[in-house]
Amino acid sequence: RLGVPDRAIVYYFPSKDDLIKEVYRTVYLDPLETGWEKLLTDRTRPLRDRLREFYRAYTDAIFTRKWLRIYLYSGLKGLDINRWYVGMVRDKILTRIIRECRHEVGLAVQSKPTAAELELAWVFHGGIFYYGVRKYIYESPVLEDKERIISDALDVFLAGFARVAETSTEVRRAPMKVAG
Repeated sequence: RLGVPDRAIVYYFPSKDDLIKEVYRTVYLDPLETGWEKLLTDRTRPLRDRLREFYRAYTDAIFTRKWLRIYLYSGLKGLDINRWYVGMVRDKILTRIIRECRHEVGLAVQSKPTAAELELAWVFHGGIFYYGVRKYIYESPVLEDKERIISDALDVFLAGFARVAETSTEVRRAPMKVAG
């Protein structure tokens, strides 16, 4: 349909998998800022401020009809794009957020996130994501103040994380630093 000869496409993308990987890189990875990892772990700033700034920038990148449609369509088609992206979100975003939340409440940050911590982080992240789906895919009425949505979701998540941390037996407390 594009009027590009097949041999030109095959020249640049020898296989369908190569083409899909390029779409993944262009659509999903390029819009994501590399500075986000540094932002999430910058402990010179309050955690809530870092998370609010991250989700403001993250949603600015993904909250487009095009991005969300490709993501949802590729998931329905069973393409690997969604599995790659979910893995990236888990490993590069949610795991960092959990580590920073642990630090905030005085837990050891070295161990892997627990299943409960990951689920709580996914519920938080997914709630913000679904706000975009409702707005840009379903075109249903939403509160237009995205900043407030992010802020309110953060309040709930951070309070929930503190509560989960209080009752967790899987993660130990960080050792106290002794002045001396």
